[in-house]
Amino acid sequence: MPRLLTKDAMVASRSLLVERPFTPVELVPSGLGFRPSPPLLGFVMTEAKDGAEVLLGSAKDLEGPDDGPILARWRFGLGKSAAFTSDAAARWSQEWLAWPGYDVLFGNLARWVERDPRPAGLAIALDLEAGEGVVTVEADERSPAALELRVSVPSGAIPVSPLPLDPIAPGRYRARFPATRPGAYFVGVEEVQPSGARVPRGTAAATLAYPREFKDLASNPALLEKIARVSGGRALSLEDRGSQLWRHERPPTRAPRSLLPWLVALAGALLALEIAVMRLALPEDLRAKLRELGRRREASPGQDAVIEKLLARKAAEATRVPLAHAPVPASAPPPSPSPLPELPKAAPPAAPASAAPEVPSSEDDSFTAQLLKAKKRARGDEERK
Repeated sequence: MPRLLTKDAMVASRSLLVERPFTPVELVPSGLGFRPSPPLLGFVMTEAKDGAEVLLGSAKDLEGPDDGPILARWRFGLGKSAAFTSDAAARWSQEWLAWPGYDVLFGNLARWVERDPRPAGLAIALDLEAGEGVVTVEADERSPAALELRVSVPSGAIPVSPLPLDPIAPGRYRARFPATRPGAYFVGVEEVQPSGARVPRGTAAATLAYPREFKDLASNPALLEKIARVSGGRALSLEDRGSQLWRHERPPTRAPRSLLPWLVALAGALLALEIAVMRLALPEDLRAKLRELGRRREASPGQDAVIEKLLARKAAEATRVPLAHAPVPASAPPPSPSPLPELPKAAPPAAPASAAPEVPSSEDDSFTAQLLKAKKRARGDEERK
């Protein structure tokens, strides 16, 4: 009695309102979607009863007698209750009203407190958060049961073997499994009877729409600066001008490019052209003209060379000093022309006479005639070939 009276006197003598800024911390996984929150400005000092589950506390920010539970829940039979020792108004929860997790936390808490419309049996809840799935099973009966969990994962994820559900409270069981790949997860709970038979007791499902990093919508300038420093880039801000945003400072790079496709295409085009030239039938008159043109081109270098040799020989003969020659008899036949490119040789000189007559002009004419005949004869031989 003295101790009880002393304790009551100490509690009554102090204020039950703790008005100091503090940040609530999650003491046990609650499955209510709680995330790091802004600070609260106060709460009502209370003490948790035996059997109550304290979800949020203030132990990390407050010391000594100012420490107390912030959110607790309790089950008794089919009944459920929850207590939040701070307020939901602007006095203590001023910063919580603008916090995105405010609606999530209290919405899940209200759904947990409301009466379960399901029939008597098991209540199975599946939550996907922080890269794992948490299955919580609540049973109406208080007798312990052996429950086993089977998990169906989305395509591409690592299969999960059957897991036992461990009891964490009277009529309450829990199991965890990895869940990092986006997709739909299905779980089924079976009761393992003493005979070894498995009886299905219920199922649950949940969907992981996005990875966890996509849920964080706040900016992180420090992380961006680190990424820019490590990757050799630069961090931009909203104050930067457009010329700075689109400025390229990377050095030019070179990459070899194969010419094989171009060479193969060129070879194919040349092959098609060659086949076309070989297979196409040209008109006969055109083919005759082409042959004649080819013969002329082939014969022109030789004829030019012969004419040049003849002209050079003629110029050499003209520069020689004429010697005294015997008169050529009138009845003597004209010298026969010799084959090209040799010129006809002069007749041997006769016995010396008293006076050497000059070479008649007809000798030049006969020499020119011989040149023309030799040229015609060479052209006829080329045509016969």
